[in-house]
Amino acid sequence: MISFEFATATRIIFGAGRAKDLGGIVAEFGKRALFVQPEPALPCATTALADGVAFGVSGEPTVALVREGTELAQREGCDVVVGFGGGSVIDTAKAIASLLANGGDPLDYVEVVGKGKAITKPSVPFIAVPTTAGTGVAPPTVSAAGAGGLPLSWGGHAGAAPPSSAPVWERDVRALQSRLHRG
Repeated sequence: MISFEFATATRIIFGAGRAKDLGGIVAEFGKRALFVQPEPALPCATTALADGVAFGVSGEPTVALVREGTELAQREGCDVVVGFGGGSVIDTAKAIASLLANGGDPLDYVEVVGKGKAITKPSVPFIAVPTTAGTGVAPPTVSAAGAGGLPLSWGGHAGAAPPSSAPVWERDVRALQSRLHRG
């Protein structure tokens, strides 16, 4: 018999129109959310949160982008991070949520060109609202960011995270809006 372990979000919400419930879900975890979304924003993304700060992602995440998002969240007093989009958006949101809890600069934790420090604290509450079925929306413990044109693994080695990072990006909620997944 094959032996394995499976970890996923502690709460999964699914159904047409469920994105409208996002404001109430965020309120269960904190007071103010950083709303990481595609740039340009999806029409439904811009109206999902009444009291939130928008942060746009237009491409693959970079160390500079993660740094910028983290600084914005700190300035604005955000205590929850929502990633509403595809893999790049979710990866960026995961890294920001981790930095809000662990402090420091993204390069403190990035392997290869950074210091490669272990992430020791769980992230601030993180809610994923994936709009695609890509790989970036699936693994809870790894985020990808680039520096100097190099694709880098954040919190893991070749897609597999070490045990010290296991609690970092376990999603508090994964909200799936079925209309956003139609192909």
